[in-house]
Amino acid sequence: MKEKMTQTLKLLKRYWMLAVGGLLMLSMAIALAATLAGESMQDDESRVIEAVGRNNISFAMFYIENDLFPENPVPANLHFLRLFTDFVEIRSSFSANFGEQLNINYTYVASTRFVISHATGFVGGVSTVFEEHNEISRVTGTAFDSVLNFQPTDDGEPGGLYTINLHEYLETFNNFLDYFDRQMDAVGVTSGSRNFSADLFVEFSYTINAPSIGLNENSTRGLRIPISTEVFTLEATGSTGFNTQRTIGETIVENLNTTNVFAFVALIFVGAGLVFFHFRLGSDRSGKSEALAESIMKKHANEIVFSQSPLELCGYKIAQVDDFGELLKLAINLGKHISSYKSDEKAEFCCIVDDFAYYYCIVFEEEDVDEKS
Repeated sequence: MKEKMTQTLKLLKRYWMLAVGGLLMLSMAIALAATLAGESMQDDESRVIEAVGRNNISFAMFYIENDLFPENPVPANLHFLRLFTDFVEIRSSFSANFGEQLNINYTYVASTRFVISHATGFVGGVSTVFEEHNEISRVTGTAFDSVLNFQPTDDGEPGGLYTINLHEYLETFNNFLDYFDRQMDAVGVTSGSRNFSADLFVEFSYTINAPSIGLNENSTRGLRIPISTEVFTLEATGSTGFNTQRTIGETIVENLNTTNVFAFVALIFVGAGLVFFHFRLGSDRSGKSEALAESIMKKHANEIVFSQSPLELCGYKIAQVDDFGELLKLAINLGKHISSYKSDEKAEFCCIVDDFAYYYCIVFEEEDVDEKS
């Protein structure tokens, strides 16, 4: 009975502090707002964040061994000969600058698109009769930084070096023509001038998303390679990047009465102190669960990217992980980083691998102090 009364008194003391402190802080906040509205002038001011992204692409054309053109790669300022072409190397890289550190989500996709077209007879009239898509690379991830710099030499990062064998696509085009001719012969129609052409598009797409400033940009850049032309050049397609600005609003308060400000701030601190002692006396939320989270964050600080906002996992398939050691093992083996966000209620850890978000969460639950004594 005595223990229950003692516990009840402790609870009353705690919640009295919470109630008084909360009311004091609320009252001072209302009074401060009224003072600001009546005695001060507010000027809306904003800061501008400029985001600049650059989608870079280059290529090198290689000929088969021959006596007429011994130099490889072939100088890029020349027209190329289909008869001598062996393969083409294409490099993709990306860089971006945001001016300040942000939480950034990115997705990179490299793909090929083989298109067979038919000239209609009208000036500039071309119809697509066959199209084949192939995704050759995809990388997704997150970063907390003011810049991004993805180079072809970085394994596991967006961008890369790709070797495209043009003979494979020429063979596909020739097979198409042979099949078309056979079908025409089968129905007794002379094919005549077929007017078919083939092109290969190699495309690199970078999608950059920074939720805190409402930024969502996509840049797709590539090369168009004529397959059916004996003398050809490579044509760049798509956008070279993006240059955009985001305005973030701020409010600057001027001409405040200094005495009033000090009084309000002092009273708010008193209220905050009461609220603090309420939680300090009545909660052991830094018990086993929070201590575990703090231990993980301290021990593995070099492998963890700490986020200032909740983790954005929309669009990913969530794979729950029961132990941080398994998540760490996955990240180390695949060369990925672990993102983390800690609030008053929980600590989240996540590793992004392709379309999956491997997720480990520690929930902080209240524990009765008296039970531990």
